[in-house]
Amino acid sequence: MSNINLNWSQRISDTFYALGVKHICICPGARNTPLTLSFIKNKNFITTSHIDERSAAFFALGLSKKTGSPSIIITTSGTAVANLYPAIIESNYSKTPLIALTADRPKHDIGVGSNQAIDQKNIFNNNVKAFIDLGLPNKDLDLLQNKIINIFNSCIGTFDSPPGAIHINTPFDEPLIEDVDNIQKIYIKNIKSKLNYKYSPDLRNTSIDNSLIICGEINANESLDQILDFSEYVDAPILVDPTSNLRFYKKHKNIISNYNFFIDKIEKSPNIIFRFGRKPTSKVLLNFLKNHKNVYLIDRYPDFNDSANHKIKSDYESFLNYIKSSYEKINNNPFSTLFNKYQDKISNLINLSSKDFTEGIFIHKLLSQIPSNSNILLGNSLAIREVDDICLNINKNHNIFCNRGASGIDGLVSTMLGISYASKITSNIDLAILGDLSFFHDMNGLHFLINNKINTKFLILNNNGGQIFSKLDISKFDIPNFEKFWITPLNIDLKNIAQLYGVDYFEPKDLDDLLLMINKKNDRPLIIDYKIDIKISEERKEKLVESINKIIN
Repeated sequence: MSNINLNWSQRISDTFYALGVKHICICPGARNTPLTLSFIKNKNFITTSHIDERSAAFFALGLSKKTGSPSIIITTSGTAVANLYPAIIESNYSKTPLIALTADRPKHDIGVGSNQAIDQKNIFNNNVKAFIDLGLPNKDLDLLQNKIINIFNSCIGTFDSPPGAIHINTPFDEPLIEDVDNIQKIYIKNIKSKLNYKYSPDLRNTSIDNSLIICGEINANESLDQILDFSEYVDAPILVDPTSNLRFYKKHKNIISNYNFFIDKIEKSPNIIFRFGRKPTSKVLLNFLKNHKNVYLIDRYPDFNDSANHKIKSDYESFLNYIKSSYEKINNNPFSTLFNKYQDKISNLINLSSKDFTEGIFIHKLLSQIPSNSNILLGNSLAIREVDDICLNINKNHNIFCNRGASGIDGLVSTMLGISYASKITSNIDLAILGDLSFFHDMNGLHFLINNKINTKFLILNNNGGQIFSKLDISKFDIPNFEKFWITPLNIDLKNIAQLYGVDYFEPKDLDDLLLMINKKNDRPLIIDYKIDIKISEERKEKLVESINKIIN
């Protein structure tokens, strides 16, 4: 009997094993049976089972964010494939490697009413780095292997293109499997990607006096110390976005965290602005950048999704060496003195503020008092903006994660679980700080916890809906049914959700109460329901902003 589907799938899994892929997220289905069998039979893979494809894809994304290596998500055919789309988009825009390995019906089943048969070719369009349809299994396994190796380079990044998602589509005809045990075992080893990176730092003899550094999202695996060394060499302040991983890395005299309160008050323009990482979160800072024409973005992939007017294709080490070899060390940058003066005043005020004064102060004190080397996922909308506004630079070496590629609120629970699963031994605390609406969007991702032991903690900033809309300009207009169609109050009891998924529930009275619970070693995941009265919260924030404005004017 021929076992062509399983032999074909076996070569696929062997090739990925040889390429160093470890994590495989598998969703149930019949059409993907040959793929599932080939991966679970190789015990060198770490395989996980997932029911919901959308949550599974974000879980795989979290794995990739933490490890820096691509994870594979395997699905059956039909709408199961379409459910991967949100995570694919986030992967592409956040430059995170991810592999969608989808089973498919043969060509003769497409367009004739067959079950779970849709056109899956190029379903993700330009939101993947590469797509390949492998065609029906055949005996040319060496060609199959070469196809996978070639497309794998697109996933991990090439000289011309950053990492991102790839889509490999694999049709199977029936019978799907025949003899499960009688398949080829190859276990190829040590296939290395042949990438030739050549960087080209060049400032065209531009003066680097009176400079400013801005850091957006930077992966925790990057060499952050090189950015700090660069700032010391040019004597420049560093405006650090919460996603830069520098804000909670180590204390440093050049790190500026609360720039939103004073950046628009700076009268003299820097001669040159150096940017590292993706665009910052802050709208105030982005508006500041629009008014400057001498902005240099230093990145391995500087042309990707960015509007900086000067772009240098370089890693941080090469750029630092170039600066040191081309320019004398700078001293007495006036912006360092000015920015530190503002920062000191704001820091003193925040440190003296009441522990429950605002959500931002609450989070700052929390992150300051949990163990170092914790994994922190910041949710979009309220969470990341409060952190950006308020949280100070602290010496904790926390690993900060976010889904700011497309800035969606879907899949955040699963992304955090993927991060936790990839690092359940190496980190102290795994904490997601999410709004209640973000949490609700991916609530079914918690199902993974029923069969897997991960002690992830979820701090829910529970203000009953999308209250971020009340802070936007649209809220100033007399819009009918604003609460119903924009705020969308959830009116759900998180305690019941915790009970449904076998997760512990805790409603803290204050920060001290929370810290006792969050630092306590527990064997179960935890939902922390931090209830927020939005009216009181906004009043407190206004008072804080007013106090800050007084001391910096």
